[in-house]
Parts: sequence; C-alpha cells; structure tokens
Amino acid sequence: MSLAFVILWACAASYGVAFLLHIRYFSEAGKAGDRPGHVLLQAGFLLGTLYFLSRGLQSGYFLPIVSMSAALAFFAWTLAFVYLVLLGKARTEAFGLILSLILFILSLGAAMSMGQARDIQAIIKAHPYLLNPYFALHVVSAFFAYATFTISFVASVLYLIESRELKNPKVASSFFQKLPSLERLEKMVSRPLLWGTPLLLITTLSGLVWAQSAFHSFMLLDPKTIVTLTLLGLYGGILWRYWVSSVRGKEIASLSVISFAYIVIGFVTTLLLSGRHNFL
Repeated sequence: MSLAFVILWACAASYGVAFLLHIRYFSEAGKAGDRPGHVLLQAGFLLGTLYFLSRGLQSGYFLPIVSMSAALAFFAWTLAFVYLVLLGKARTEAFGLILSLILFILSLGAAMSMGQARDIQAIIKAHPYLLNPYFALHVVSAFFAYATFTISFVASVLYLIESRELKNPKVASSFFQKLPSLERLEKMVSRPLLWGTPLLLITTLSGLVWAQSAFHSFMLLDPKTIVTLTLLGLYGGILWRYWVSSVRGKEIASLSVISFAYIVIGFVTTLLLSGRHNFL
C-alpha cells in the first residue's frame, strides 16, 4: 500500500465528512454554522495537494491525465482550488453542501480506480509527446477551465431554483431560506465564467500548437477539438451578452446551464469516438 494511496483515501474521507457536516447544518439540529464542514473541505484540498506531490516525487513526473484515477483526483483538486482560493470570500453554506458531495464522489472514484492505473513510465514510453511543455499548459488550463465552468453551473442551478422559490415564498422550505442572496449567487455565476473562458482559449491555442509540434497536424477534425471550439464559441457568446449587452441574472444563469450540458454531452460523445484524446 503506497503513501499516495493512503493520502487519496484520506482526502475522499475528508470530503465525505464535510458533506455530512454540511447536511447537519441544513438540518433542524444543525445550528452552529458550517465552519467544521468548511475546515474539512480545506483539509481535503491540502490532502489532495499532498497526493500529487507524493505521486510526482515517486514517479518523477506530474501528469494528471495518465489514468482515469489521476484525472478524477486532479479535477477534484482544481474544483476545490477555485472554490476555496479564488472564490474564498464568496463561499456559501449551500454551495459547500453541493460541492463537498461532488468532491467526495470524484475523490472516491479516484481512490477506487487507483489500483487499475497503468505505470507512468510505460505510458511515457508509449506516448513521449505527453512531456511536451505545450501539452502541460494545455492540460492544466483545460482542467481549470472546466472547474470554473462547473462552479458556475452549480451556482446557476442554485440561482434558478432560488429565483423560482422567491416567487412563492409561502411554500419555501427552510433549505431555500438558507440560500445566499441572488446578488451573491450571480457573482458566483459570472466570475468563474470570466476566468474560465480565457482559460479555455489558452487550452485551445496551446492544444493546437502541441498537436502541430507532436503530430505535424492541428487535428482540427478530431472530435474533441470540434467540441472544444464549439464550446469556446458558446462561452464567448455568454461573455458577449454579459459585457456588451449587459445581460445579467436569470438569462446568464440559464446560458451557463445550457453550455455546461453541452460539456457533458460532448465529453460522453468524444469518449465513444476514436481520437488522439482517448489515451486515459
């Protein structure tokens, strides 16, 4: 049993307990606030950081996409980073409840599939182009872009639910009464989009440069490339509506939900098709 294996399971456990503590906060018995749950979210994030440090020291490489286990763990880490570091002052109890569940599922999946991961040295030998610095930039920016879009999606769902509940406050449950204000949620919808769209542009450009360097082709007809370019257009359109047309509130939240649905559909579709991106 490796140290990285133990750390990853401890990370999943921290997120799981954080989720339970957030549930307690939203129950009638939980009246002490969400501080314990937030502390465990921070602990899970630190454990995730230690996991990647231990993996890097053990293998000599930092490649978060060499296996599905590593990809799930790194995506969980980027989600936690965006929420705890970039959006630290905007955190809410309701958001922590949902995010801790997502982080627990991702980390648990990473821990359970860790034993099936292939040897990093063998992967590098079979795919030497993975060490290209443009590829590292491509992967890291992609994970952070999708993390910001996920955060925006969750905030958008909460925004749309709360805006609907406010129309009939007499039937609103105690859960909805603990949701943050619409103004606060709107910031959590828009800010990640303002970060994620430029990151997706960096992802696209670095990926094209990497493809040309590694394969002497921009791979414009690769399924994942087509999906990414379309996605860049969707989120670019949202920013256009936000900045130029000054569209706010429900419309931006709805567009964020629609665009994230396209991410999920595109991801599932590209997994079923052959392409250079299918090497996990």
